[in-house]
Amino acid sequence: MTKKLIKFGFFVFVFFSAFGIVNADERIANENVISDASISLELAFFDASSSTGILNIMVDPGSQSANASGLVLNFATSTIQINSILTGNSFCSFFLENNFDNSTGKLSLSGMKPYPGIATSSLMGQIFFEKISTSSSDIIINQDESMVLANNGYATNVLATSSSLKL
Repeated sequence: MTKKLIKFGFFVFVFFSAFGIVNADERIANENVISDASISLELAFFDASSSTGILNIMVDPGSQSANASGLVLNFATSTIQINSILTGNSFCSFFLENNFDNSTGKLSLSGMKPYPGIATSSLMGQIFFEKISTSSSDIIINQDESMVLANNGYATNVLATSSSLKL
């Protein structure tokens, strides 16, 4: 019950922020935030003999602190299989979404850290994967569905760039 309530509260918070249902003070505050945050994927490890590896999901809040991040990845199911998502070393204190579907090629991860959030590039999670084909394939961060929320009291999405990775 508590997880559902937290997830619903986060959804309401993001919904009101995303659709501009905010007062004039919030609009002024959002205008003063620089959108220069990024989400990137880094190959941390790859064992060619077993075709398994680890990808780090890194969140850089840019010039302001951030306390929430959401990520949607798309991958080719014919070349890559996700085995698990590890969040034990994540900057996030709790996660609202942590799932993947190897039949659709989609991974979703969203989490939060209370005040003061993060101010430097930080690990959000690690993806354990298996390459099931010798063909190269892109793991793409869907920037339209991903976000980095500023710790400004208004959850301003400050995500400016994301980088994909070719395996």
